[in-house]
Amino acid sequence: MLALTSVLFFVTVPRLLAEKLTAVKFDLGGVPPNLTGPLKQNFDLTEAERYKVNELKGPESFVFYRGHIFTGLSDGRIVDISDCGVRTVAKMASPGCKSEQECGRPLGLRLDSRGGLIVADSSNGIYRVNVETGEKQLPLLIKDLSQR
Repeated sequence: MLALTSVLFFVTVPRLLAEKLTAVKFDLGGVPPNLTGPLKQNFDLTEAERYKVNELKGPESFVFYRGHIFTGLSDGRIVDISDCGVRTVAKMASPGCKSEQECGRPLGLRLDSRGGLIVADSSNGIYRVNVETGEKQLPLLIKDLSQR
């Protein structure tokens, strides 16, 4: 009985979907841009070296500051991934949280005028993180940024 139900499902559903779906042509209009300058096809990355393979899970955004490379990871850490290794600068997630939805994760990083990282966290808002001490300041309001 299960086999017959499965066959009927896989035969009937695609037909029903095909009858209700209609392809629509989408046109951006005009002539496509000429790919020149920085848009020109190249093979610059074919010789690139993979960096910190199996050490970093889900890096999203990168900031380069005074010889250091900072990024946020899927486990909620902000790390310095310079040549000296992987150093945890700050943990954005609260102790004991179990999932990315609950804990958040750093999705965007920018450097402010004082050398601090501005971190956009997916669940917890916008922080300022001191890259030397790992201290987090929350909440960071947009007016705080405009006054600097």
